[in-house]
Amino acid sequence: MLSKKHKLPIGFFPVSSKTVIKNNYFLVKSIPNNLGIIRVGVTFKSKTFKKAVLRNKLKRMVFNFFRESLQAKSCKLQTGRDLLIILNPPIINLTKQEINSIFKNYERNI
Repeated sequence: MLSKKHKLPIGFFPVSSKTVIKNNYFLVKSIPNNLGIIRVGVTFKSKTFKKAVLRNKLKRMVFNFFRESLQAKSCKLQTGRDLLIILNPPIINLTKQEINSIFKNYERNI
């Protein structure tokens, strides 16, 4: 799981943020922060994932990807950014490995 200092309080994320990546599975919005660290928040479109077990599982997968990439020595993520990741319903059909590979492909753009 991602450490608390790297979790973004999504309630305070500004609406006027820049969309960095958009595809069928997720949307990534980014805004600079003055903290010098990357903070990540995960949310869903309203009422798309009905079961809390599924919502929590998807959040854990995304947070674990970012935890592992932040711990890696070859981290390609820019520091000093707040990232809001909005998951779309087609992501349900993917496995953990497929989700990790999709995020790995977009890691440079984030």
